[in-house]
Amino acid sequence: MDGPARVKALTKFGSDFVIPGKMIGACTHILGTACVKARGLRTLEGVAGMMVDDFAIAEAVAAASEIEGGVLQHAVTEFMEADAQVARVSNIIRPLKIVIDEIRNVYKGVIPFDRVDLKKELEFLLKEVQQNLKKIEIEKVKKLYGQKIIDNKLVKPNFDHILNFEFGFDKSRKFGGYVLELKGGHIAEVWEQLEQTGLVKIIQKDKLATGAIDYILQDLITGKKITKTVFPVSWTEEKIAKAMWDVYENGKTKITDIGNIYKYKNIDEKFEMSMILKFSEQKHGSSYLQIVNIKTVLPYWKFK
Repeated sequence: MDGPARVKALTKFGSDFVIPGKMIGACTHILGTACVKARGLRTLEGVAGMMVDDFAIAEAVAAASEIEGGVLQHAVTEFMEADAQVARVSNIIRPLKIVIDEIRNVYKGVIPFDRVDLKKELEFLLKEVQQNLKKIEIEKVKKLYGQKIIDNKLVKPNFDHILNFEFGFDKSRKFGGYVLELKGGHIAEVWEQLEQTGLVKIIQKDKLATGAIDYILQDLITGKKITKTVFPVSWTEEKIAKAMWDVYENGKTKITDIGNIYKYKNIDEKFEMSMILKFSEQKHGSSYLQIVNIKTVLPYWKFK
């Protein structure tokens, strides 16, 4: 099974997902209660239908629908909480979509500080997605175009950031929990595949004159908008890697007011490319070796 197929399988939730007996009991109780309450509310609508005053009828039906919606939403929330409880007790790794729905619907997109178990579960599933998005071409690029010694500096590109995606969690006291942050992903395939997992939704994509693609996405856990400009679909991983080293070795350097260090260059008449660098030092015997990390490469110039 190839990477995209494994990503799709990872998010599948169907008849082949075994629900423990405790969960079945919880579902039966919750949905049974919801159905009883819903029947009662439908009766209220029937009573409203016998009223003479049209305005009173409309008010009664609207009230019934609103209450019924609240009952069903409460049932869904209880279902998710029961699902999470069974998963914790039974040490079950649930499908990614179920975990996404719980964080979004029960916790409004923020994992509470006391739900470290939920954070670890999401981390495990996202690492699986990262692994499944890796391709033979990317591993080949890492071997052929990985780190180099240039001008007595060890230069290290972050291909996992550029050709895959990375994630982290902002520990937010303001929101009272952990907020997911999606990073990297400068090829179109990454975001197309992440949409299939239910992690993001592509709101808009526009092809630029350079062939690069502008994406506007929504993180479906937090609801946040994400903007990405990715390399043209025609660019292979190897072409991106070759252009990256061209920019590093032959491009111009710019240091911005806030201290970010960029290199940039025209790859051809219409295509611009830039990269963000981070410097550090590593002890090497009795001396120190300067490290240059290529944090990311971008198919445009944009200095911050």
